[in-house]
Amino acid sequence: MNKKYGDGTLYFDHNKNKWIVQICNNASKRTSKSFALKREAQQYLKDEKYKDNPELQRKIKTLQNIMYENLELKYKTNQIGKGQFERINRTIKTINKSYIATLPIKEITSQIIQDYYSTIIDNSQSTINKIHEQFYQAFNYSIIRGYIDINPMNNVKRAVSTW
Repeated sequence: MNKKYGDGTLYFDHNKNKWIVQICNNASKRTSKSFALKREAQQYLKDEKYKDNPELQRKIKTLQNIMYENLELKYKTNQIGKGQFERINRTIKTINKSYIATLPIKEITSQIIQDYYSTIIDNSQSTINKIHEQFYQAFNYSIIRGYIDINPMNNVKRAVSTW
């Protein structure tokens, strides 16, 4: 991958015995910060790169961001009506009660989804099916938008209600 303007530099300064991060912002102002640990420097560099770069910010969207974004797009393009919009919105609100909704889309694996599914088996099969459909659509949408490369839903078994 080619380095772009503003990507920043991470290196070890042997004189100071510290890791140095240098970043040049859009105003051509260079800032430097030093760290004792490499992982701290890497995290700082990552945070700074994402902070002012909308292109990178879109790559770290959460599952709930993706689901709402997809819902809004479908509604605005008349793919769904008001009633279906409200039903899907209720399903997303149900998903938002769980930890999985706040995870970055790139970090969600088939195992995480399968583990989440094991927590929803006390719901009706209809609710489980609606949740499954939202997940599947969110991950497909994420592939189309370039947020992820592979759909983790391909390796997930749909949960079955205990009702």
